[in-house]
Amino acid sequence: MSTRAYGADLTDRVRDILIQPRAEWERVAAAPPPAMSVLTRHVVPLALLAGLISFAGGLLSAQAPVFAALTSLVFFLALIVGVYIWALAIDLMAPLFGGESEWRASMALAGYAATPVLLGIGFQTMPAPLSWISLISIYAIFVLNPGVGRIKKTTDTQSMQAWLAMSAAGLVILFLVFWVCGLLGAVLPAR
Repeated sequence: MSTRAYGADLTDRVRDILIQPRAEWERVAAAPPPAMSVLTRHVVPLALLAGLISFAGGLLSAQAPVFAALTSLVFFLALIVGVYIWALAIDLMAPLFGGESEWRASMALAGYAATPVLLGIGFQTMPAPLSWISLISIYAIFVLNPGVGRIKKTTDTQSMQAWLAMSAAGLVILFLVFWVCGLLGAVLPAR
């Protein structure tokens, strides 16, 4: 197993977290990245990609360019804030399940586990059948599973409970991101 430095290439990290999450969580645990590095080198570029896809989807759905741009900007920012809040929730929950409260590990777990969401969620604004690509977001729950025990060092007996609680927190936060973006849609004119 190779150990990759925390400055790993984004495409390598995305590919490996999606295709071989267990091995990737081992590499992350062996060389934990600084929290800000996860945010700036992983979450922000993928959230920007989601925002751009959302913008394109808005234009394909005949939204006014200004409305599509504003919605995409709020979507981009809400995704970043959502991952940050999820990392806080993970950090607070870990000790409840015999795990460690360690910010670097929490941000790595939230940021990297959110990869499928960040890749797929922008497609929800696209017309069908492209909107179906957003279903890849569900895969985040499965990417998170092997990372909980390895990254947060939860006990074997409580790892499943921690995974369920952390997944539920992520789903609630994702719902809140959509709610915030929906509020913007209600305030701004579509044309």
